[in-house]
Amino acid sequence: MKIRIHKLLCFPALIASLSLMLTGHATAQIFTTLYSFGTNAADGYHPNGLILSGNTLFGTTLQGGDGYPGAGMVFKINTDGSGFTNLYNFNPGSDGAYPVGSLVLSGNTLYGEANNGGNVAEDGILFSVNTDGSDHANLHFFNPGYGSAVDGGGPVAGLILSDNTLYGMTPYGGIDSNGGIVFKINTDGSSYTNYLHVFSSIAQNSSGFYTNSDGAQPQGALILSGNTLYGTTYIGGSSGNGTIFSSILTEPVLPIFILSRQLLGLLELTAMVPIHPPDCSYRAMHFMEQRRMVAVWVMAPCLRLIPMARTLQLCIALLTVTMQI
Repeated sequence: MKIRIHKLLCFPALIASLSLMLTGHATAQIFTTLYSFGTNAADGYHPNGLILSGNTLFGTTLQGGDGYPGAGMVFKINTDGSGFTNLYNFNPGSDGAYPVGSLVLSGNTLYGEANNGGNVAEDGILFSVNTDGSDHANLHFFNPGYGSAVDGGGPVAGLILSDNTLYGMTPYGGIDSNGGIVFKINTDGSSYTNYLHVFSSIAQNSSGFYTNSDGAQPQGALILSGNTLYGTTYIGGSSGNGTIFSSILTEPVLPIFILSRQLLGLLELTAMVPIHPPDCSYRAMHFMEQRRMVAVWVMAPCLRLIPMARTLQLCIALLTVTMQI
């Protein structure tokens, strides 16, 4: 008896289909561990995010490294898993501790944040270091202080870079509120600006949630599109469960006045509003309190709270005071 095989033309299609299925299945299984942290103390442990430049990955570890007491490190590794190198070790006594978030790269320089350590306040730093580990620099020491503190503290989210400007957030600090800030700083450490936004105070509602109008404790990474920053807060907002926010970077021209402590009451009376209401951005209050003499004030949101006529009166009064001083 002869056995005949019909419709042989379906076999090539079947074989092709099986081949594609096997190929796709095999591709999904190509997973490689490039490096395991903790094999020795100098390697660091608990790594943060990575950035890629050419065939080299750069990153940080929250702890470990050769520094004392294992306060984290900056490392690099090739994309094939070779060439792991400890580039820099943090020392909380001088240059911060426990780096967080992803690094950013400009040219041959890496920029990042450390959550702790630094100066006396030990509320974190902004740092830079070359891709070969040389020329480490502290760009800014966070110092939120107490009471009417202007600066932020305890950064956790990492930085973003646009041209020569770094942008970031801290979940704590700010003017009285301690709800966190959005800041910027130049890559050379100059022009630190901590009032891009200061998150307002939170209050506990009847359900036990902490609410406000704009959120508090910003975390996660910022995104920059054009001249607008986008980000999130961990708590706050109308329900107390966090917010999504945007912040336009087009800054108003900020009038800078040199005022004596004795004349602040007069200016408040002229404006018929407090010189520093909760939504105002102001600087150097702590300097004024400590020196009890001359302070430099920078105000912008205050002026929008004052009617036009009162704004004109305030400007005249400020110009008069400035010329007298």
